[in-house]
Amino acid sequence: MLRLVRSDEPAPRPTPSVRRVTVPWLRFPLALLGAALGIWLIWWSATSDVRAIRALPDAQRLPLLRATVDNLKNVCDPAAPVSLRDFCRRQAELATKFRECVRDPECQQLARRHLYQPRK
Repeated sequence: MLRLVRSDEPAPRPTPSVRRVTVPWLRFPLALLGAALGIWLIWWSATSDVRAIRALPDAQRLPLLRATVDNLKNVCDPAAPVSLRDFCRRQAELATKFRECVRDPECQQLARRHLYQPRK
């Protein structure tokens, strides 16, 4: 900002700018904490559907799993046609999110067959 000064008046001194004081040793822990928080948020959002399925009561979760496995057995097996591969892949992904399917080797094998089908 400009200010007019008379010749007999002393020139004004510039006001010192306010400097932020940072502690150098504090930067690394804060960056590490920020990175850990970012990784945790990514993990939390990626596993939200698994937590939601596992939070369902047995009366809702088990019929959903049964219907998903029935779709895999009746519609997708032995080999899904090209037009149904995306549907079968999504059904297999859904089945692997159930705790009961993770513990059952037959269900895992059925889901695995459709997870790794070639894409269009």
